[in-house]
Amino acid sequence: MTTVLPAAARSKLESRMRQVFGLVLGLSHLEVVANYFQQEAVFLPIAASFFYLITLSVLSVIVTALIGKFNNTALVAHAAATLFTLAVLPQLIQPAGSLADSFHHAWVWWAVGPAGFCIAVLGKNFLTASFLPVLSVAWVVTELQIQWSGAPLLYGIQDGLYVFLFAGAVAGLLSLTRDWSDRVDSANQQLAASSIAMARTEAMELEDQRLDALIHDSVLHTMLFAASAQSKSEQLASAKLAGETVAKLETAKAGSPKTSLVTRRALFLALEKLALQSYPGLTLNVEQGDLERVPLEVAQAITEATLQALDNAKNHSGAEHVALDLEGLEGAGIQARVVDDGIGFKLNRIPRDRIGIQVSILGRMATVGGHAEIDTAPGAGTAVVIRWEK
Repeated sequence: MTTVLPAAARSKLESRMRQVFGLVLGLSHLEVVANYFQQEAVFLPIAASFFYLITLSVLSVIVTALIGKFNNTALVAHAAATLFTLAVLPQLIQPAGSLADSFHHAWVWWAVGPAGFCIAVLGKNFLTASFLPVLSVAWVVTELQIQWSGAPLLYGIQDGLYVFLFAGAVAGLLSLTRDWSDRVDSANQQLAASSIAMARTEAMELEDQRLDALIHDSVLHTMLFAASAQSKSEQLASAKLAGETVAKLETAKAGSPKTSLVTRRALFLALEKLALQSYPGLTLNVEQGDLERVPLEVAQAITEATLQALDNAKNHSGAEHVALDLEGLEGAGIQARVVDDGIGFKLNRIPRDRIGIQVSILGRMATVGGHAEIDTAPGAGTAVVIRWEK
């Protein structure tokens, strides 16, 4: 299943652009209002209906832009109202009326350009390419029919080109802006898809690491114990251990059991006992612990990671002294610290097939939301800090 983010950049751009255009349209309409009332005596009374129709459509564009609904309908309505008024304008002039030289343009002229912008704001390239030539030609024809003083043909063509080119330029600019916002959204979509894919891959890797740790910590130990069993009692014990390991694998296959809780005191006591069994000469610094509870799976992870760190110190460090510190952190957090004075090593030189550190310590803690830090250098010993914070 593909996860798709909302087109946030495009959506925000459209909302802001329409709101700004609505306010600009309202301000520009003041010019229409002023010229209409100056020229009112030249036109028949019915012209007022067309004026108020255009005014109402302007108000609808502003309101719908602010509320974010039905704005496309309002934009089309305003453009259509302007075009219709333009078409019937010559029939709205008084029989004996004429436009004075001081007027130069009929009042509807100041609504023609914004009408073209309305279609541009819609973002429908085909509609824009169709409407702008019609609007421009309609204005040229209207100017020729009105016949005010001057050179109507020249003025008409000039004004028609002005409407077409200016509105076309605005439409092109809006198209480029929309294309930019689409690119931003596309980049965000790709980033989100990449993040989701990485998260899924990481989840699968963590599950693989958990199973690898289980095999390394349980199955491998069982096999070694079985291989070294000599007496009948040891063989029976290895068979029992093998059965328990198989049961553990079945549990892992079926899914994690319901989470239960253990106290920090119980965890520290158990870990102290296991640590001394694993490393008899170990120096221990263990808090008494308290009754703060931690999830069982966290306790198991801390135990396995700590025992693995002790095993590494015992078998690979050549250390004379190894110490284990156990302490509770704020809340129900836990920190285990294994320190040795051995030969140390270069952390970035650990082979990938050495799962003792990569999987059983670092990976194991990561599966329960904890983490481990390893501080080491050749000749400087090693300190492994295992931490889980609630």
